[in-house]
Amino acid sequence: MKKQNNNFNATKSFVIGGAVGPPKNLRTPKRMKEIADSGIDVIILLGGIPTVKETIEYMDVAHTAGIKVLPPDKRCYSAFMGGQNDVDASEKSIKAIVKDYSDHPALFAYSIYDEPSSKQFENLAKVLRILEKNDKNHFGFINLFPGYASTGALGSPNFKEHVKSYVDVVKPPVLCYDHYSLRVDKSDSGWYDDLEIIREESRRAKIPFWIYVLSEGIEKYLRVPTRAEILWQANSALAYGARGILWFCYWTPQSHTEAHHNAMIDLKGNKTPLYDYVREENIFLKDAGNKLLCWNNSYIQRYVKSKPISGGSSPVVKPVGKNLNLTLGTFTKENCVRIVCVNDNVEKPAAFTLVTKPNYKFSKIVASIDAAKNKSKNIELKLKPGGCIVLEYIEK
Repeated sequence: MKKQNNNFNATKSFVIGGAVGPPKNLRTPKRMKEIADSGIDVIILLGGIPTVKETIEYMDVAHTAGIKVLPPDKRCYSAFMGGQNDVDASEKSIKAIVKDYSDHPALFAYSIYDEPSSKQFENLAKVLRILEKNDKNHFGFINLFPGYASTGALGSPNFKEHVKSYVDVVKPPVLCYDHYSLRVDKSDSGWYDDLEIIREESRRAKIPFWIYVLSEGIEKYLRVPTRAEILWQANSALAYGARGILWFCYWTPQSHTEAHHNAMIDLKGNKTPLYDYVREENIFLKDAGNKLLCWNNSYIQRYVKSKPISGGSSPVVKPVGKNLNLTLGTFTKENCVRIVCVNDNVEKPAAFTLVTKPNYKFSKIVASIDAAKNKSKNIELKLKPGGCIVLEYIEK
């Protein structure tokens, strides 16, 4: 499959976003600096569609802290609401959106649609082509359902076909989806199954993928993540080749249908423990993520209780230890290899030896969080729950 035809350069930096910013009465430079200090670079406006005036005012304040904004606009959304799907009639409106926002230094991208059905793919493709023609510097952003969505919501027989059809029909510049795995009832959400499908389609289309992960709770549905669960979500996605992490949410949203609570900033505007958890992970992601941007995610391997269960084994290393739950992502570039090693156990540390294959030699530690390596010749590692280390090897 040919590389998508677009002008969005996704290799500039690893993307770290946060959904839902401060409410209207608290959109101050101080609050925007608070976002920047958390390591979030892009704020995604969710929870209602603002007017053009409100969006520009928001971007003005965000720019004071160097924050980019991903805003929705009802003139674009109207093409898909109410069953109209009248994209051709909306071309004038889309051009007006570009005129209103494209020159603003805080604009990150145009929010086109969240969680579309496959029935909307053709019209979404038309909108993206209109945007590409009228703005060479900003792209149209679309976020997909997770694999646990119903077939009725997907409009497809299953998630794999949904994602494949989306990539082939819409030809997006970036593949993004949301997946919130931390259920109150501890049920399996299919986290790794979705990552495998998204990784495969991302590689096939030669486009980056991003993922929304959980940083709040929803009563009777999703639990507030622990520090280890914050790390595990982002680090396992990194090992699968993610080029962006979007936190849901930054500011706890008010909703009439769901009881959101304890995001990074609570309903009263106070920091919760998640603010520091996410900030620490974001520091790591900016380091490790940017050092993997131009590398090929060639292999992925998971181990459950020390047994390999999926993917192709790494040609460089093999973990040896008892009861290991690990994800190993192998990234290649010329004669170098970088291994992203994640402890998938969010309750217990992982201690093991990483045995190096004969034709490679260890070079250096690229980045780490909650991880340690001993000083002996053997690469003996200890990863705290959710911890991650990135190691570089050179072919002999």
